[in-house]
Amino acid sequence: MANKNKMTSALFSILVAITCSMAFAQEPHSTVLRPFMTDDIVGVFYVNLEELDLDATIQAAAKLGFQEQDEFMDLTEATPGFKVAISRLKQAGISRAYGLLRASDVQSMGTSWVFPLKKGSNSETARSVFAGVVKSARPELFAEVEVTENTVLASATKKQMERLRKKHDGTSKLRKPMWDALGNGAVGIVLFGDSDTRRVVNELLPSLPVPFEAITGELLAKDLNWGGVELTLGKTPNAKIVIDAFNEQAAKTVQSSFSNCLNFLRQLPQTKSYLPASEFGFVFESLNPVRDGSRVTVSTRRLSAEMDRLAGVLAPQVKLLRVETTKTEKLNQLRQLALANHNFESAFSRFPTQATVDKNGKPMLSWRVQILPFIGRNDLYQKFHLDEPWDSEHNRKLIAQMPEPFKDPHPLSHNNNKAGNTIYQGVAGEGMMFNGAQEIRFKDITDGSSNTILIVAVAREHAVPWTKPTDWQVDSNDPTALLREPNRTEVEFAIADGSTRRISISTESKTWNQLIQKADGSAVEWPK
Repeated sequence: MANKNKMTSALFSILVAITCSMAFAQEPHSTVLRPFMTDDIVGVFYVNLEELDLDATIQAAAKLGFQEQDEFMDLTEATPGFKVAISRLKQAGISRAYGLLRASDVQSMGTSWVFPLKKGSNSETARSVFAGVVKSARPELFAEVEVTENTVLASATKKQMERLRKKHDGTSKLRKPMWDALGNGAVGIVLFGDSDTRRVVNELLPSLPVPFEAITGELLAKDLNWGGVELTLGKTPNAKIVIDAFNEQAAKTVQSSFSNCLNFLRQLPQTKSYLPASEFGFVFESLNPVRDGSRVTVSTRRLSAEMDRLAGVLAPQVKLLRVETTKTEKLNQLRQLALANHNFESAFSRFPTQATVDKNGKPMLSWRVQILPFIGRNDLYQKFHLDEPWDSEHNRKLIAQMPEPFKDPHPLSHNNNKAGNTIYQGVAGEGMMFNGAQEIRFKDITDGSSNTILIVAVAREHAVPWTKPTDWQVDSNDPTALLREPNRTEVEFAIADGSTRRISISTESKTWNQLIQKADGSAVEWPK
């Protein structure tokens, strides 16, 4: 449930801000934005849900490998709620969204928004519907809301709202050709800078590495007019990059840099190992930059026109990349959990016990609950009835609220995370870092904290409810029994000194048994 709510909130964050962008048999972008284009605006983020087919977008993402089947089903189940929200906004006359970007917005942690209304819309109805929809998404982005006769204005701060109220004639930044090139997708961003940002870029941009060495601060500041990225979503998704220069020579430099980048990628050993040689032409030639005078365009349209072929090339690599990325994410999570154990030890002069126990010695709650205040979740810790076991009527309801550091980032762990089951388990048993209600201190780790495993990532099928005081019970005859799973070659774990490592799952049993003991007197040489 927690995972689904997070997904719902995340998709709302995109779609709500997106939602308000639709239906234009209305005024052009430049006309709508004219009163708000102050000189300090450096770019505009825009959304147009008129161009978004939500179901087709989710299906395309799954087809290309960006979603596993369980994730796909979860999003599919959630889409009716998004569609209702979109429908309500459209009926209220809200059909586009524009985020006005300023360099000063960095300090405000938010930007200002313009939501034009269709002619004839009731402004108060629009305000009510808008408030209801954004309340469940990202209300901090729209803390200030005002409605005029034909526009909903929203911002993160009062100062930003004051800027929106002041009408301007932003003729110099209307750039109709820019909107003709980029204003028709579902979502996009255009950047054109102002005098200050161009000066900063010119003076401070460092030399870029090959193959972008020709893209200098001077080129960006003095020779480029504007640039943008636009996404078209649906059955045939497309990503488009457009760069408009003040002169043809600058455009040729940009085109050459894009071409050099493609050639660089084409020669990488990783590319050759992931991409079939027979598909090199299909992929790279489809992405060749096209120059028309002083404008350069790169588009994936030729690739997306052959979705089945693209999926055959891309999906296996995307899935592989997601798996590779999760290895690093696991180490980051393990490092966070190890640090929380250290902070717990600093506060109580001992590590958390494997389980809290009642007066009769019955196990109650896991060490994972005990460290909640040390991973920034004291709010969740306060909800537990600490005098009740993990599966009491009250505490059982909190399992679904499993915090992020306990969630497995592997794409196939969607159902585990959704159920509140974690793969991150302490090394448990006699002589190990977790042993029932036994209190362990640094002085007890006589083998050295850098030679003793603290927490390990077990196989997905052995995940347990994160609040349950169950951990990695090691079989000394077969230490990796609960760690093995298809295609797994390495095991990630945290060490008692707070660092993280991963070693081959085929490491001999003797070494594993030495690493899990905190005081067996064995010197361990870490396997390569």
